[in-house]
Amino acid sequence: MDWIRQLRPSSGPWSAAELARRRASDAQTIGSAVDAIGPDAVAWAVEAAERITRRLEDDGESIGVPTASTGFSRQGAEAGLLNALVAMGLDTPAEEVRVSPALLGLARVAVRQGMPVDALIHKAWASHAASQDEMLHMIGRVVPPAEQGSTIRAMSAAMFAYGNATVRALTEAYQDERRNWDGRLLEDRRRVLAALVRGDDAPLDAEATLGIRLDGGHRIALAFSAHGAHLPDLDDTVERFARESARAIGADRVTVIPHDAAVQIWWGFARMIRHDIAGVLRACGLPSGVRLAIGPGASGVEGFRASYHGAREAAKVARIATSGDIWDYDDVAHLALLISDRAAAHRFVQHRLGPLIGDGDRLDELRTTLRRYLETGNSRVTVAKELHIAPSTVAYRVALAEELLGPTLRDHPAQLQLALQLLQLNPELGG
Repeated sequence: MDWIRQLRPSSGPWSAAELARRRASDAQTIGSAVDAIGPDAVAWAVEAAERITRRLEDDGESIGVPTASTGFSRQGAEAGLLNALVAMGLDTPAEEVRVSPALLGLARVAVRQGMPVDALIHKAWASHAASQDEMLHMIGRVVPPAEQGSTIRAMSAAMFAYGNATVRALTEAYQDERRNWDGRLLEDRRRVLAALVRGDDAPLDAEATLGIRLDGGHRIALAFSAHGAHLPDLDDTVERFARESARAIGADRVTVIPHDAAVQIWWGFARMIRHDIAGVLRACGLPSGVRLAIGPGASGVEGFRASYHGAREAAKVARIATSGDIWDYDDVAHLALLISDRAAAHRFVQHRLGPLIGDGDRLDELRTTLRRYLETGNSRVTVAKELHIAPSTVAYRVALAEELLGPTLRDHPAQLQLALQLLQLNPELGG
């Protein structure tokens, strides 16, 4: 198809340096394509792949579907477009088309990042259709009008055949990698995680192994049995929840790894990290009998470490709590510090709360009212609305608590609030 060699990027021919700077594919793929169809057609394909990727991302954003799930979308669009152009340029019969190693490599990346095969094929066909649109536009520009009809029919037939060949090859590569990957996945992921947690430099294969870009945003959580009881199929149950909730919190990727006596969830964010996720996750429906401890949102390798250790700290709080389902480090970091020494925490609660410790509805009402009064910045109106009582009742209960505690409420309100939070977390600290 002679029209292929007439393709040019919109700004005119590129230099070799410009092509090297803007390409997403590896040098071998680009070099082989240049030999087959010429540098100008290859430059056009690189530019077209940029447009295709932007279009697909915009379409995904418009309907609320994350599109940057692998981080290699443009590489896939570029490799697929070059593969089709080279095959057509060389008049390769459809049954003899060999999908480039670079494109098959993306199928392997999809496996490692947990992308379902149907999502991979959907992306491939969407990119394929967009590539055909780009070709139709260029045929209208470079092919004489009298020849456009036959050229379009030949291109459409070839693209359909090459698209089918690509989908078959991608599916086979995906299935082969899936079989190989499942066996070694957990051990390799644990190896990389251990290195990152220790503070080592990220291993060269870290991103491919974990399926998440380390330079992006991270939010790590630990899921475990609420009361230490055995939960059948905990790993699978948590994985379903993690993947189903990813869209709700704006995550682009999720990796799930059994971790000690818990299941570790690693949500990755290509753009903004959503920080107020506890309520969103709760609305998604946390599996029955499961508690979730969430680390802070942060970016980069150091951000991963901060989120990982934050999740472990939040889990300390969640494990001793007598109630509750989701524990966010941003809300309980101070409690994690206080319970690191249980004996000291017990002495602190006893010292600060003294007369407010004990059983019975009256003391419980006083503690709850006083805790929320302190947590809301001494707002009687807010507490009254929360507890469905009159503001005057709030004032009465606070005054009664102050009478029992003496100068503590006036002189040490922050410490009193912490002690009340600790006692609410685990009433055993008051025993």
